[in-house]
Amino acid sequence: MEIIIMFKLYIQALSLCFFFSVSLLSWSAPYFIEPALVKIPKGSLSLPHAPGEEKSKVHIPSFMVSKYELTNKEFALFVASTAYSAPTECVHEITGTWYSLGATKGSWSNNALNKKDYDPVTCIGWQAASDYAAWLSQVTGKSYRLLSAHEWAYAASAGLEYPFYHSAKGETDEGEDAAICDYANIAEQSAEREARLHYGALYKTETYNNPTLACDDGVGFVSIVGMYKPNPFGLYDMLGNITEYIKDCEPASDLNSDQTDRREFVCSKVGLKGGSWHWAPWPFERTNYLPINFIGSLEGTRLALDLVGEQSSKSVNVIGKRDKTQPNANGLSLDKQNELFEQGLANAQAEQRLSRMKKR
Repeated sequence: MEIIIMFKLYIQALSLCFFFSVSLLSWSAPYFIEPALVKIPKGSLSLPHAPGEEKSKVHIPSFMVSKYELTNKEFALFVASTAYSAPTECVHEITGTWYSLGATKGSWSNNALNKKDYDPVTCIGWQAASDYAAWLSQVTGKSYRLLSAHEWAYAASAGLEYPFYHSAKGETDEGEDAAICDYANIAEQSAEREARLHYGALYKTETYNNPTLACDDGVGFVSIVGMYKPNPFGLYDMLGNITEYIKDCEPASDLNSDQTDRREFVCSKVGLKGGSWHWAPWPFERTNYLPINFIGSLEGTRLALDLVGEQSSKSVNVIGKRDKTQPNANGLSLDKQNELFEQGLANAQAEQRLSRMKKR
């Protein structure tokens, strides 16, 4: 009898070891979500080649852009799959004098505002945004990257020679046209109310003047992605929500005059495009620059993907040959994972809309 009992316990132990070994293998294997992509047709736009220069026609070849800003849900998979050491301090805490505390303890997964799965990921900085693109390229065999300044301006404007695409005549001055709140989460009436209510912070004081718009976009701080109307190319949140890191460094012409040899150029500041919930919308051609090591809660990114030749919009051939019907480490095909991501986002958006309706 004792021999039989010991044999049963031995079999159970083997089963448990097998179960945990399989579980650990599945957990440690790469699991990722590919972004929903929009094909941007080739075209041109009048842009300055560098800040302060005269505008000239810039020709942009066709490429792909993620429909939404990179989310917490996507970035979490990168961290889990790679044990990535993300920043642990961030400019994110708001007081009555806004961000005067500077960088304090906080991270992409633990900061004052961006906490939901489908919020755009922030508190990562330019380096982590670039590292995420490199990792996604590695696991997919494709060529994901950050956008260039010219690509971003062209994609955001949808090729229109206007400061803002929502205005038929392009005459909006920093968003005075109320229709802009249909397209973007920006600094407006809800932002003013919520900042004053929750933090005692004001957008206009004797020492601080941040212009706000007369319209109301329904939310005071960050929003989950895709809540507003897309631009004519089908991209969401290009005017606001968070500002987006691009791959460009500050041009050498804007740095010290003795830094003329490009071989000695060191990137110390990186570019950002678009407005945010805290700012009025920026004209598409505008690029701001922050130190490369700056980590803040107003900055995130979205990805670009290179095309192989010119393909139809219905069947796009991208770099890499991974079969999207093959299962990933969690047993789901990439198509199914992306479908679940879109379903989850749609449910989160529906909940958000209902919540906003109840507040009114």
